[in-house]
Amino acid sequence: MQKTYLLLLILFFPVIINAQINSGEVIYKVKIAENKSNADSLKARNPSAYGYFAEKDRKVRTTLPYLNFQLEFNKQESTFHLVESMETDINRNIETAVSQVRGDGIYYTDISKNLQLHQFDLLGDLWLIENKLDTIQWKVHKEIKDIAGYKTQKATATIPLNHIKKGEVTAWFTAEIPFQFGPIGVSNLPGLILEYQIQSYIYYADKIKLNKKEKKIKEPTKGERATEIEMVRKTKEKFFDR
Repeated sequence: MQKTYLLLLILFFPVIINAQINSGEVIYKVKIAENKSNADSLKARNPSAYGYFAEKDRKVRTTLPYLNFQLEFNKQESTFHLVESMETDINRNIETAVSQVRGDGIYYTDISKNLQLHQFDLLGDLWLIENKLDTIQWKVHKEIKDIAGYKTQKATATIPLNHIKKGEVTAWFTAEIPFQFGPIGVSNLPGLILEYQIQSYIYYADKIKLNKKEKKIKEPTKGERATEIEMVRKTKEKFFDR
């Protein structure tokens, strides 16, 4: 009887602990996948453009180790944003690097409203771009791996990379932390996303803090609310259709 009780306690202990978690914070860092470079693909196709993008890629590579992004979440909402960087001469390249890895501004997610907002500045205008969470159709795979001490499972999806181009992304999520959030507004998987690859960049969890107390998440409200297509059209009209 005692052995049975102990076995049940071992099996259900993680479930009991997770049931007490009401919020958390994750610090993500970013690396380049397998030393890949977006610039390298241009070398043969467009040598004249290669030099510019190779220099931009060098700046991004040099800056990435200094970037830290923070995800804060409760059971329904999350925010994601750049939080700090080391005070070095590299700081002048931070804006370029953050934009390149799509980490600029603030990402806000509310799963109860099926809503994602991205607040950021573009050419002096503050925008609040709205998306629906259920537009991403995830495919969950059998592959598993350990990340930061948690068992994660692989998921892939094809998403819009911009208002014209689509591409495949890969997420590794853990059901051991049953919150549907991740970096740069990624969500809608049955567990916290600890690693996320978009193009040649990988966000990965560096520090994880879970709390029993529920954290209040503030929704961004400043900026012109629009879809990405509407933003592109209005920006084009303002700066190019004169």
